Amino acid sequence: MSARAAEKRSERRLERAAVWSLVGCGLTFAGGTLVGQSGPVDTVSALAADPFVIGCVVLTLVGVVGFARMGARTGVSILLALGPMCGLTLSQLGWTVGSRLAVIAVGATVVAAVLIGGIGVATARITGASRSERAR
Repeated sequence: MSARAAEKRSERRLERAAVWSLVGCGLTFAGGTLVGQSGPVDTVSALAADPFVIGCVVLTLVGVVGFARMGARTGVSILLALGPMCGLTLSQLGWTVGSRLAVIAVGATVVAAVLIGGIGVATARITGASRSERAR
């Protein structure tokens, strides 16, 4: 495969990850708003025990693994996971949070996306070669 073709495929993966990240953000925000709790979350353990949150994280991980099996790298996979985690954080915390809590929430969201993206890529590599690697 030429370098130009590889660069084009990489650009398409990045574009797809960005679009699906935005879709995931919207869906998790809407779902979290509809299904979510009646009020803001007061502890991290309450958030971690919420079945909706667990389901969103698992579904995001499955999507990242599938995307990584198609040849996506870690950075693109992290971008893919960032959208749903942002939507989930926003739906669970609401719009009227203090600035200190907002900074902590953004940090936790980025850490969660990095973990999900990294675990997804590692799982995809452990479970088998990506489609692009099998084609060689």
